[in-house]
Amino acid sequence: MELDLPKYVQELMQELESHGYEAYLVGGAIRNHLLAYPIKDYDLTTNATPEEMVRIFKQYPTIPTGIQHGTLTVLSKGHPIEITTYRVDGEYRDHRHPKQVQFSSSLQEDCARRDFTINALCYSKKNGLVDFFHGQKDLKEGCVRCIGNAQDRFEEDALRILRALRFAARLNFTIEEETAKAMFAKKNLLAFISKERIHAELTQLFTYTRSGQFLKQYFTIFVAAIPALANIQKEVVFKAIQKEPLSQISRLAILFSTVPNYHSVLKDFTFSNQEIHQIENILQYQSLPLQEDYDGYRILSYFENIEDYLLYRTALDASLDGAQLSSWFQKLKEKPIPTSLSQLQFTGHDAQALGYKGIEIKHLLQELLNLCMQEKLKNAHPILWEYAQKKFKSK
Repeated sequence: MELDLPKYVQELMQELESHGYEAYLVGGAIRNHLLAYPIKDYDLTTNATPEEMVRIFKQYPTIPTGIQHGTLTVLSKGHPIEITTYRVDGEYRDHRHPKQVQFSSSLQEDCARRDFTINALCYSKKNGLVDFFHGQKDLKEGCVRCIGNAQDRFEEDALRILRALRFAARLNFTIEEETAKAMFAKKNLLAFISKERIHAELTQLFTYTRSGQFLKQYFTIFVAAIPALANIQKEVVFKAIQKEPLSQISRLAILFSTVPNYHSVLKDFTFSNQEIHQIENILQYQSLPLQEDYDGYRILSYFENIEDYLLYRTALDASLDGAQLSSWFQKLKEKPIPTSLSQLQFTGHDAQALGYKGIEIKHLLQELLNLCMQEKLKNAHPILWEYAQKKFKSK
């Protein structure tokens, strides 16, 4: 296999080799190349120790990312490349982190500590593709398989259980039988994983089409990760979340739609304020009617991105036509009807000039917006001014 590496990567590999060390590309870049997927970043591994790497790359900008664990980030022509010394992990603590690492001179020992066969492929121009654990075969067969004993791999690092699901969903792969059995056997170890890491894995997972299928198939694992999911209305959620098309946010809204006190759960699992706002907005307005133009204008006033909301609604209600709704909302957007206060041809300063104060101003502006959306008033300053003036005088 010949892999056309960027010059900024080749340069670092040649630098290591010119000093008498081995240098291999490892992991995701090779996997993606063999699958004809885009390559986002390049990671290198070497038998040079961290101290030796610091000496070799003294002319380069470097970041000691995880130098105590053997990783140095080197900036090559502005591109950050992580280079890690071959290592053997010691005994793991907390089912996530090794207590200590021991640097090694063996590439095979380094590969043996990794999670899945498809992530343990290595490449150098000198030696070509190096595949100790038949990762290339698993790529061809579309299979996620642990290296060595699967239960041991998950006992070491329980986050690998969720990573297996994410890789399978992303690559449209199956999970090898013994690996799947071990995932179920060790699922309770997910209680040791930080909520931040669980959030990161699950939100990535739900960007992929097959995530809904995996939710049903591996449901008890999801519950082990987020116990509040035990209370969802499974029949409703499983059916809706497997429909397509869906987006990440619409899938997450479906997932949490029947979770009691979902706001606290989202906060607890470190969802961002933006994610929480998007999910809560969908759930708060999920029962709004979709019949009159005023209904549509109201919905447009609540959402920056109407598509996530429509995907959610059509997934849960088979009577709704997604294409028809999208077309309807597009026509509403083209009409000169304001759906936000910023589009209103009347401002808070106008209200103040007429004598309105404090909360009265907010209530007036919202009333004017609603009247415009109902098409009872035209969004023109003289008309809105006249209405507001009459209303003030009649107080």
